[in-house]
Amino acid sequence: MKSEMLRAEPNFCSTTGVLHSQIFFEVPAHHSFFDLIIRLIHSTFEQVLGVSEKRITGDQHVIIFLMEGPSSSSFSSDRIRLNVGGKIFETTLSTLTKIQGTVLSTMVAERWRGEGELFIDRDPTHFSKILNYLRDGDEFNIPLDRDACEELRREAQFYNLLGLAELCSPQVLNVGDEVQWKREAVGLYWRPFVRYMVDDSLTLPFIYDRNNHTLAKCIGCEEYQDPKCSYLFDIRYEDWEPMKHHMLLMRGEITQLMGEQCCIISWDNGQQIHLPKSAVRKADPV
Repeated sequence: MKSEMLRAEPNFCSTTGVLHSQIFFEVPAHHSFFDLIIRLIHSTFEQVLGVSEKRITGDQHVIIFLMEGPSSSSFSSDRIRLNVGGKIFETTLSTLTKIQGTVLSTMVAERWRGEGELFIDRDPTHFSKILNYLRDGDEFNIPLDRDACEELRREAQFYNLLGLAELCSPQVLNVGDEVQWKREAVGLYWRPFVRYMVDDSLTLPFIYDRNNHTLAKCIGCEEYQDPKCSYLFDIRYEDWEPMKHHMLLMRGEITQLMGEQCCIISWDNGQQIHLPKSAVRKADPV
């Protein structure tokens, strides 16, 4: 009788990208004791690893199973390289196909073959912002510069990213519109807003002192306030930092337009405040 032997041979399938392993038991196929051992091993592999095949060839018992988890090559299969106007960008297929019906998702479906790079004959200046919008979704911040924002809007239209194009389009705000703080405005406005909430004598959030007297003036128009009875406050702004989060959730209604640049907003927390329209946007649908 031949001596018992156990060995395993890995076999990588280039078509499926899955690593197979074959375990050979070189034992007498007719021996009842070894038949019992083989059945136990097969049952264990079937439960733990997922057996795809078991066969007996001569004196060899062969168990073929699929190893759990992706092979090393499949980790990088989602990566894709884009050449945009001569500049290289790397991202993932899941990012490019996150929004269906766009130029990028269609291009990947029709032209990507799993290797090489895809060429886009387009100015690459704003392409990183295009990718960031696909990655971040509603968390994406549009450029504050109006010219850059308009350029990004045109790029969004080219790539058929309608949500981004709408974000970059100038909004006309009118009385009765429901609004929210712009995400990029919160970091600039939360401290003046806290001061405005604490000092109920103010109608404008932008204050300054002159001759030890508190005055307020809007940064977007000529509106001016001399509160007369404004008090001195020692505000520990670090204790108010949760306001930055809460402002993102606030909703308000425009109750009055103040010239071309500003408006008065009545917020859902009971505060009514004069603000530049550039600090807010139309509210998302509920």
